[in-house]
Amino acid sequence: DGMRDYYKSMAEQSDMEFADFLQEYMGMDEATFETQAVSVAQSTLDQELYLRAIAEEEEIGLTDEEYQQGAEKYAADYGMSTVEELEEIGRASCR
Repeated sequence: DGMRDYYKSMAEQSDMEFADFLQEYMGMDEATFETQAVSVAQSTLDQELYLRAIAEEEEIGLTDEEYQQGAEKYAADYGMSTVEELEEIGRASCR
């Protein structure tokens, strides 16, 4: 739902219906979008689990300070005003 919500928001910002936005900017209908969204979500989850397993095996981690610094930079790079905004978008994309 997070990915769908994101693109619905993009359609609204473009003053377009969701189906029209998908067709115009992504060249697909809603059924194709849903199929691809599931595929992307599964791929992202697989990558996340793989990276977590490597980090755990290699005892790689971030301090809270390192996380905060990286998150602040990432948020600023993508035009977000706070780390909380970045984290909320991250949570929403996982729903």
